[in-house]
Amino acid sequence: MDRGEREVISADISQLEFSPDGRYVAATADEIGTKGTQTFIWCSETGKIICRFAGMNFVFSQDSRLLAAATPDESTNDDDWIAQCVSVWDIATCERIAHFEGHSDWVDHITFSLDGKFLASSSRDQSVRVWDIARVEQKEVYTDFNSSRIKPFYTEAGELLAIVDAEDLLDVWNVERSERLSIPEVHTNSIDAALFKKYPQLVFTDIMQDRETKIGSNINLLSDLRRFNDVPDPVVFLPDGKTLASTSEFKGIVLWDIETKQAQETLLEDKRITSFTVLPCGNIIAAYIRPNEDFGYVWDAKKPDKTILEIKEEAQLIWKIDFTPTGNLIVVSSREGTIYKWDIENKKRLDPFVGHTEFIWSVKLSPDGKRLVSGSSDKTARVWDVETSKEIGTLPLREKSTLMNIAFSPCGRFIAGGMNKELRLWCADSFETLLLIPQTETESPYALAFSNCGNYLASGTWWQRGMEKMAIRLWNVPNGENIVTLWGHPTDIQSLAFSPDDTILASGSFDGTIILWDLKPFLKLENY
Repeated sequence: MDRGEREVISADISQLEFSPDGRYVAATADEIGTKGTQTFIWCSETGKIICRFAGMNFVFSQDSRLLAAATPDESTNDDDWIAQCVSVWDIATCERIAHFEGHSDWVDHITFSLDGKFLASSSRDQSVRVWDIARVEQKEVYTDFNSSRIKPFYTEAGELLAIVDAEDLLDVWNVERSERLSIPEVHTNSIDAALFKKYPQLVFTDIMQDRETKIGSNINLLSDLRRFNDVPDPVVFLPDGKTLASTSEFKGIVLWDIETKQAQETLLEDKRITSFTVLPCGNIIAAYIRPNEDFGYVWDAKKPDKTILEIKEEAQLIWKIDFTPTGNLIVVSSREGTIYKWDIENKKRLDPFVGHTEFIWSVKLSPDGKRLVSGSSDKTARVWDVETSKEIGTLPLREKSTLMNIAFSPCGRFIAGGMNKELRLWCADSFETLLLIPQTETESPYALAFSNCGNYLASGTWWQRGMEKMAIRLWNVPNGENIVTLWGHPTDIQSLAFSPDDTILASGSFDGTIILWDLKPFLKLENY
């Protein structure tokens, strides 16, 4: 662990918290120019870095003296480390005072006992372990949960409890007695008020409450699909219109039956997936790009046991990728601005797209696979010839604006762009701005999708301070009219997709839900 006073340059802060006494600030980030995930501790008064280390999922002790985090096994040298250990630091001295090994998979949650003498940690290995900090040893291990999603916490009386997700139901256990508490059945979308009164610590969990009761009356909700702690991005309809595919943070790609609203199959369930595409034949090609590292993998979902392409570049790659409609090419973005191109079938690296000078926020290939549009932190939006990898034009942007998301119309004639306070539509041939719709700070459209008929565009907003619900807006492409606004998700809209007949819109949110919206009352559609 080292000391330093320089600022941390990062585009990816996943956790940011003050210590209970307000003296310190800690954050977990993927720092540009380093390997792996780093946790930093600052003095809140001076802004100076006290220390940093490889780790994540940190927690302060109640007296603000200690900080614990999930850290990698020090015996491995693999850059793609797994945070399966728990370490404890004395913040004032910047000294690591304890390091615990025992878990065999990612440590997701850590909690201090109120007296600061013990730590409890839960892992995807389906265990909760209790550690004695002063003795630097394991005190107890509990393995009776039959779930990899466990969040332990200590009550004011010193009891160790845990919230356990079991098949879309939440159980609360007394860990030390291996006993499920006698409470009403608790679903992931609703916690009984009496439970909060008895165990106020539950207020600090990541569980969203009462999603359905607060959905606006001006929309038609078809149904919603829920998976605990997952971020469904992207969501894609299969050609039959009866099945929806979504990524799952822990279990590959989930195929949902639209009629029953149930998960019917999981593909590549032992693989972490960054993105995927559904080919016209219905087959699925998926990829995992290790964020801020230099490698990635591509699979054919029908052949999960063997990668069809391994990607290796001399650059820090990022999750912004896209596939050609036929699935024969993949483009992969990087932090420094280069966009890499690979021939999947022939396992061949092709000439990259070189021109951007900063982080790539968006990439999208045209429906015929001949053009690529990209947006970068360098405040430019560029159009490329896919075959030659040469830049053929730029899209006009407002000064100091970054193109955050891109969508091509099905015919390939129009390009939609979402950015801060603005939605634009360009001609794909002349690059001329055809439509400019100003947005407020809370309406910035960072998720986009064209309907299959090409007449409509859906846009979804990201969370801003003070917002309780995120807007999904449907636009009439020819005249820019806002047809209807749909309210439902309490946080960022990550992805949108129209069903093949355009009668359903699927929206995936950072809150871990997918909502299916009935569009028939709003859109003029034929043959549905």
